[in-house]
Amino acid sequence: MELYDIPIRLALAIAIGYVVGLERETHHIPAGIKTHVMVCMGATVVSMIQIHMIQDATSIIGMNPDMADAIKTDVGRMGAAVISGIGFLGAGTILQKKDAIKGLTTAATLWFIGCVGLAVGMGYYAISIFSFIGALLTLVVLRMIKKRVAKRNTVILEITFCDKKKGMDHVDGVFGKHEISIHNIEFVEDLEGTVVTNGNDYSILYTVSIPQKVEQAIVLREIACEDAVAKISNVTE
Repeated sequence: MELYDIPIRLALAIAIGYVVGLERETHHIPAGIKTHVMVCMGATVVSMIQIHMIQDATSIIGMNPDMADAIKTDVGRMGAAVISGIGFLGAGTILQKKDAIKGLTTAATLWFIGCVGLAVGMGYYAISIFSFIGALLTLVVLRMIKKRVAKRNTVILEITFCDKKKGMDHVDGVFGKHEISIHNIEFVEDLEGTVVTNGNDYSILYTVSIPQKVEQAIVLREIACEDAVAKISNVTE
């Protein structure tokens, strides 16, 4: 390993640790920027030490072939020790409050950042960068998706139509107006699988996601005002 490789690898480790730590710190997690930078940089240092040990051993054996059996280096031993040690560090970030367990993601990011640090120290830049991008997408994009899903309430509405075509068109219009997503539509059936009808009335179950900003009572009222709708109720368990 050349001398200029050392600052390059340390700088990359600091950059990756900083970004991942910043993501944690912006959500008020105790293990933030400094913790992630130090873990990543420390793992990088261990990897570089391991490389130097191998190079030194190879050099000594090259000058003294008789010492080949006496000098042995285990390429993965120090890396394995780092990963195990980070496991204890990550365990300190896990908290249990009543029935909830918090800190698992932070513990995972600490373990991950240590692994990335080992890759950086070994000079596996492609693995380091692509792994970092994957982690960033996981932390940021999945959080955005989770927030988006959390902003919606999933309910099951049973709607009875006296005019199925007209009533369903009306319901679709109301759902579209309020940006309500339809997940499933099914006819109400009896135990034998026969569609339940009352004269010309048809009962249909709508599984929908209603945005939190939309009041469910308003939606039900708008649907019920159509003459083609005989009855509507929320049957969510």
